[in-house]
Amino acid sequence: MNKNIVFIDWDGTLSWSRYWESLFKTNANLEKVVNDFFSFEEEMKSSWMRGKLKSEDVNKVISNRSGLPEMLLWQTFISDCQNMKVNPEALSLIEKLKEKYTVILVTGNMDCFSRFTVPALGLNKIFDRIINSSDVGYLKTDYDGKTFIDCFKQYNIADISKSYLLDDSEKTCVMFAGLGGKAMKVGNIGDTIRYIETILKNN
Repeated sequence: MNKNIVFIDWDGTLSWSRYWESLFKTNANLEKVVNDFFSFEEEMKSSWMRGKLKSEDVNKVISNRSGLPEMLLWQTFISDCQNMKVNPEALSLIEKLKEKYTVILVTGNMDCFSRFTVPALGLNKIFDRIINSSDVGYLKTDYDGKTFIDCFKQYNIADISKSYLLDDSEKTCVMFAGLGGKAMKVGNIGDTIRYIETILKNN
């Protein structure tokens, strides 16, 4: 029998690490530049998450706006991507989940996630599959949830109601529930852990 699927988001669900954050302690201006970029540059951010822009392009923008050397920022960026923090309790619960479900990391993310974060943290060994928006070219909510619909088809899941999504995005949760799945909106790591424990108990 096919296992049902648990989809788990990355940023704001499993990790709260940020790009260039190791320089923030010594450079408040850089933190403001990065925050402003993510708050106001919707088009650029969206292109980056859909794989139309590379991390090198954005690193240049941050360098120009902060006045910091491009090479320093780039080396910091790679290092921060490779050292993103993930809660160990959540990871050990995911191992248990995999005994009963297909566990897919589904993330609206940038090329750097696949290039640097996934190999450094061994995420391919932790999850049954990783879907990154910048690799496929569209976000979770694009094309009426094509990311999820394609997975249900590929894994021959007829009854979507027994599959789950853990995500911090209200929009994504609403869309997933609209497809017929169970969406669990995450506000902090405690939610993530509690939801996974609930799913394990319900199985």
